Amino acid sequence: TKKTGVIRMVQHTFANSLFTLCRITLKRGKSIGENMKEKGAPVGSLKKHCVDPTLKYQLDGYGVVYESLSNNLNSFYFGEISIGTPPQNFQVLMDTGSSNFWVPSTYCKSMACDNHKKFDPSVSSTYEKPGQTYTLFYGIGDVTCTMQSSSLNGVAFWYEAFFPFYFASFDGILGMAYRSLATGESYPVTQQMVRQGQLSEPIFSFYFSRQPTIQYGGEVIFGGIDDRLFTGEISWAPVTHEKYWQIGMEK
Repeated sequence: TKKTGVIRMVQHTFANSLFTLCRITLKRGKSIGENMKEKGAPVGSLKKHCVDPTLKYQLDGYGVVYESLSNNLNSFYFGEISIGTPPQNFQVLMDTGSSNFWVPSTYCKSMACDNHKKFDPSVSSTYEKPGQTYTLFYGIGDVTCTMQSSSLNGVAFWYEAFFPFYFASFDGILGMAYRSLATGESYPVTQQMVRQGQLSEPIFSFYFSRQPTIQYGGEVIFGGIDDRLFTGEISWAPVTHEKYWQIGMEK
């Protein structure tokens, strides 16, 4: 019989999300920029490698005023997930601006993997042979990955990474944008959860604490919204382009 891969949220398994909201606690850690400064790494040298993250948006004829962004080393919030059977835990960045999901593996010989947790396929009963190899491009650098089979919902395991990832407080990235943005044939984790009927509603939501700590900086909630975490009304806006979470705005 075909093996079934497992990706778990630490607080609730996906199966439980049929009956309750599926939550991941967000922790506020140090950014890549902060870690580099603490270790005396030349942050200024990254300017020749980094690109303006606003340049990736395809505007499709909309009138736009460009405002350059330069805080792409300042990702602070991470959540813990587990992959495989038995579960192996990782800190991942929840990224609404990308769609692939990856973590390091024991195959990685890059220096960027040396100080991060690595997925060990030899101890996972649900691991299957790797597939396509490709490179993912981010504002802070590149990651070369090998795609795992669809039984693991499109998890990729990196084996080479650009050096700023060495200073990341997170192990991998969980992309939460649309499938049209994904590299390879995989579905983003959130869309895969919807396809498998594991969410009561096709919604995810973020809550950020006003007093974040390394233990609790907020939550990402899959399957709905926790009304206890806000007051007032929610304003909904249609997505104008199903790639990023792009909406139209009037002046």
